[in-house]
Amino acid sequence: MLGNKIRKVKVDRVSIYRATDIAKNRIKKMQSQLEDVERDPRKNERLEDCKCKYCFYIHNVRMGGAMFTSQQCGLCNEVMSFPSTATDPICSSCAQENNLCKQCSGDMDMKHIRKNRPYESNNT
Repeated sequence: MLGNKIRKVKVDRVSIYRATDIAKNRIKKMQSQLEDVERDPRKNERLEDCKCKYCFYIHNVRMGGAMFTSQQCGLCNEVMSFPSTATDPICSSCAQENNLCKQCSGDMDMKHIRKNRPYESNNT
């Protein structure tokens, strides 16, 4: 036998009921999140947070190691500090100025634009 032996998971009427409820609740949560993406009920808070709809409503739980972390902004090189290893690629100032999500660095309106963003104009 290769690898570690994992303890058998007991499957019975109760575990099946619980697993079914968990799956149903996760689907309900996803549906609710997708409705929020469409309606954008917390738009002002989302924009103040400099986050796109995906990062604000769907990818809002981030996992990171419990270590204070510093990282440079991907645009202006300002050093940013974070309470964990879950860091943002750009600072809030650059996110606002360039209409980008500070968490994923994508377009805030989730659009592909062809014109230069402010950071591109500053570099030419």
